[in-house]
Amino acid sequence: MFVDSDDIIAEGACSKLFALALSHKLDILQGKFTNPKFSFNCSSDLINKKMSGMEFWRENGSVSPYMWDKLWRRSFFIENKLFNPEGCYFQDTITNYHGMYHAESFMIIDYCFYSYSPIPDSIVNRKPSDKHAESYQRIIGLIEAFISENRLWDEPAVVLSLINHFFIYYGYMTIRQINKYPIRLPSISSSILAHLPFKRRLLLKNYLLFHIIYPLYIRIRTLKPVAS
Repeated sequence: MFVDSDDIIAEGACSKLFALALSHKLDILQGKFTNPKFSFNCSSDLINKKMSGMEFWRENGSVSPYMWDKLWRRSFFIENKLFNPEGCYFQDTITNYHGMYHAESFMIIDYCFYSYSPIPDSIVNRKPSDKHAESYQRIIGLIEAFISENRLWDEPAVVLSLINHFFIYYGYMTIRQINKYPIRLPSISSSILAHLPFKRRLLLKNYLLFHIIYPLYIRIRTLKPVAS
């Protein structure tokens, strides 16, 4: 289990999760969390269903990129060398993807055990810096390498997870950072792109929209005052 020093886990969570993971012989057990900024959606028919990590990824269409909402079997973690890359932010994303790929037994349960504390000056809440942009550039490169090494370019859910990171990057970073740390979208088959909503397909196919108009739109939208 991974817990940030400023976060809180529910009383008795460790023993409850451990007992459940042990009884089902799980590599990864995932629960729910509270976070005012982030969320993860899971199909209700996949709750309490034991399956492999890739089976879950395919059926749900996405996986959680966080490490702290899960209990990991220690030997599984070590055997598959699931260690975070050093010297960058967002490092748990790629580790999660490797973990879900290798997990032969995975389960998500309807149990909220983790409370994420929104610290104003935390890494994820700071204004985007060059370190954020450089880190995201590196992580996206690692995700692409992961997909290539494991021949997953024909897996819609996996490739769409990669595409989602492109949208996060271009919507979060400044135009200057996007130009300084450019990220090229790899060639993706039309059959994979067909799984995307029309607006996102249009953005991906239009350089001006995706690299300039979309980032500016996100900036303007986030500056709008919230109605009381």
